[in-house]
Amino acid sequence: MTTAKCSFKECGCNIIAVDYSKLVYLPAAVLDDYQLMQSTKSTDVDVNTKGPNTPFTLVTDVWAFDNIGVSKDIPPSIAPETGSQYTFQYENDQWDLVKCVKYMICAECDRGPIGMVCQIMTPDKSEEQMVYMLSLQSVQV
Repeated sequence: MTTAKCSFKECGCNIIAVDYSKLVYLPAAVLDDYQLMQSTKSTDVDVNTKGPNTPFTLVTDVWAFDNIGVSKDIPPSIAPETGSQYTFQYENDQWDLVKCVKYMICAECDRGPIGMVCQIMTPDKSEEQMVYMLSLQSVQV
């Protein structure tokens, strides 16, 4: 298993072991839309893109992270409720990204944002679930 690390040279702390079965792919525009940091470091593992999409590791329990911080609210001007503007495949079903409410940052150096805390809609549209989505474009993998 590969470990996602903070991409800043002076930090480099471990963030999470990447479980490739938990990767989801969102349109690459999400990085700019939500103003997520994009790492310039090369990676040992090719997780950069899947066509026009970018990978995120989806985590349902914040305690699964080795080291993560949750920062300020994402301003509504940056990320209004998206409805089903963004959809993705997860656990063999299509899920809808409802909205992202907080930024995730490196807990060691407080830099980022490297991901988002989001509400997603279950495939049967019966309930919303809170998840943590770490952009693999924002960290060193």
